[in-house]
Amino acid sequence: MASTRETPRAPGRASSPGGRRQVTASAVLGLAAALTAAAAMLVVALVVGRAGTSSAAGPVTGWGLPLARLALDVASIGTIGLLLLGGFLLPAAGERLGARGLSAVRAAAWWSLAWAASAAAAALLTLSDISGQPVSAVLDPLTILDFVIQASQGRALLLVTGLALLLAGCARRTRTVNDAWLLVVLAALTVVPPTLTGHAAEAANHDLATLSLVLHVLAASAWVGGLGALVVYGAGSAPSRQVASRYSQLALGCFALVGVSGVANAAIRLASGPDALSQLWVSRYGWLVLGKTVALVVLGGFGWWHRRHTLPELAAGRSSAFARFATAELVVMVLTVALAVALSRAPTPAPDDGHSAGTGLTATAVGRTA
Repeated sequence: MASTRETPRAPGRASSPGGRRQVTASAVLGLAAALTAAAAMLVVALVVGRAGTSSAAGPVTGWGLPLARLALDVASIGTIGLLLLGGFLLPAAGERLGARGLSAVRAAAWWSLAWAASAAAAALLTLSDISGQPVSAVLDPLTILDFVIQASQGRALLLVTGLALLLAGCARRTRTVNDAWLLVVLAALTVVPPTLTGHAAEAANHDLATLSLVLHVLAASAWVGGLGALVVYGAGSAPSRQVASRYSQLALGCFALVGVSGVANAAIRLASGPDALSQLWVSRYGWLVLGKTVALVVLGGFGWWHRRHTLPELAAGRSSAFARFATAELVVMVLTVALAVALSRAPTPAPDDGHSAGTGLTATAVGRTA
């Protein structure tokens, strides 16, 4: 794999340690605010979509499960984004990761641990939701063992937990670009299992629905995660034109794939009900699909503006516009992830024979979207 070597910064462009700490703190605070807004968006979307918060197990499970899935999504996206930042976006020192790339991969290890923890929490809450019992009543080891062996949701979340822990251990020891790419592949494999047990598994065109959902989730994870890593962990110094251009190329491909796969997935889900097109306007599931469509169009506008304005400004040495605009784009992305979690919980329109196409109780995380 061809790689570029790190080049020293021009003396006039170096940032002071105090400035670096200030910018990094601002980025972290911005991320915290975005995640808080995402949680609020999730609550609103769950109410609008009537997305399965009235669990027989009680309100802790009814509201805790979507929040755990949001945490799982954010952790998986953060992990993938940091691995892409370290292994692909940032310059490398020959075949070995550069200092900043190595730091990004090490940070991915912590996000992987959060990924594993949120998957374990989601597994317990899913068991509580399905059984209709509060979490305290399903903590019996035999009950949990039966769930992770017999139920597809349990097996998927157990696999995610184990692979995320493996990913965290490997990220602590990774030092080369090729190793970082292997971790990206492992992270992509870790994302897949939950997508095989949700709405796509219940759809009429199972194979096409599953394939479109897997592609949708992987593309969205790379797109959102790459920008998030660039904004938060690249905040100590403005990204170079080379790094930003690499991400721009990645984002364009991901945007196209997210759009195409999302349309295909929504068409399959809505086609299960009567008068599929009208379901966009009359069903709550359709409302959430329209909300995600609007968000995708807005994010496409962000991408166009980046290519036309902020990338040339970055090349001219004016980095502040890029940082502000990318942060705003990241906030919209995180809100869209929250909307996707609500969509994964929302019941799809009933098919013509009157039976439900799925209640959303078995849908799992990682932006399982239409």
